[in-house]
Amino acid sequence: WVKHETELASLAVSILALQQKGVEAPAFAREVMRANEEARTNTTFQAAYWQALLAADRRAELSSLLEEAIRTGTPTAVAHAQACLGDLQVAEQRPEAAIEAYLRAAILGECEPDLAAKAILKAAQTMESGPTPERAAALYQRVVSEYPTSPSAYAARQKTTSADAVKPEPISSSPH
Repeated sequence: WVKHETELASLAVSILALQQKGVEAPAFAREVMRANEEARTNTTFQAAYWQALLAADRRAELSSLLEEAIRTGTPTAVAHAQACLGDLQVAEQRPEAAIEAYLRAAILGECEPDLAAKAILKAAQTMESGPTPERAAALYQRVVSEYPTSPSAYAARQKTTSADAVKPEPISSSPH
């Protein structure tokens, strides 16, 4: 079976592709994990499995797995689990809990800049459409300034640019 990190990452991508096609991606992931011990502990593979469970609307199973990963995982695994927990909280229409989970993921995921940037971006997006829209702009700006080359920076940059475009001109107090 699979013995290398890159092969597991490739299988993780396969899980995501299967879920987009409507195939039972969680079953495929479980078969891989049954046959390959390394897949059970590979963070990239686990994160793809969790996303497949979320897409399949298997929230109770996902919640249990995330709780276990948060309780017993490596710091990187916990960061990925917190990010997925944020996605789960969004699906359950709990924006405050989602924002909290995303920000925890960003803190724990500092050693993985793309994960941290994506978590902050998701927190900003959740704030924007949720309880604290006024705080979203600061998080978008944080993604742009702290993670300028990350894939999430593009989306954040567009948000900061569109926000700048609609700001009113300051009123001058000096006479003309």
